Amino acid sequence: MLYWFVRKLFELFYRYVCRLRIEGKENLPAEGPVIVVSNHISFWDPPLVATISPRRAMHYMAKAELFSIPVFGSILRGIHVFPVKRGEPDRKAIKHSLSVLERGEILGMFPEGTRSKTGSLQKPEPGAALLALKSQAPILPVALVNSDKIFHKGNPFPTLFVRVGKPFNLEEYYGQKATGEIMEKAGAKIMGEIATLLEAGGRPPLAPRNAAVGRPAVEGADPIR
Repeated sequence: MLYWFVRKLFELFYRYVCRLRIEGKENLPAEGPVIVVSNHISFWDPPLVATISPRRAMHYMAKAELFSIPVFGSILRGIHVFPVKRGEPDRKAIKHSLSVLERGEILGMFPEGTRSKTGSLQKPEPGAALLALKSQAPILPVALVNSDKIFHKGNPFPTLFVRVGKPFNLEEYYGQKATGEIMEKAGAKIMGEIATLLEAGGRPPLAPRNAAVGRPAVEGADPIR
């Protein structure tokens, strides 16, 4: 109940104050496990991504430090957010994530691991690729545009765009040992799908264009050849 109440409040704000537009919402699978991956540019992003789903709650990770804040930590758990220790492998968080997918539910992730301060896509952390390989769940790419401009001077309520791509998977890497090279290629594929969405729809992408490949730049990541 708490999740749906909080989600509805945010949805009303996004839809009627920020004129939210969602493209490709029908691409979300109607059932079964899904890993939703998105660029991350604002604190507003987790509830914004959740607006694409009419299904049961979307589960998210958040840095463990937030759960030590009185009351706030309990609220996070009540809206299906669970802790992860950043900067080190967190077996408990990985196990919890896999259990969410095993139950056929939705796991929301920001592969970059933290918010981008420039709007450019950053090099991904291995978490999203690792979970996608372990679970073999489909991956749904999402691009968020303008959420970093909410409450900024001049135009505090910008039109928000959420673009949802087609589900894909990492089947070309299934059965292979999760080496550093495999993880980098899998992560680059995930970020490439998000980058493609960011420049879709005839609107300027959030990230600056990379002249060599004609798509938003992914900092520190090489394209898969």
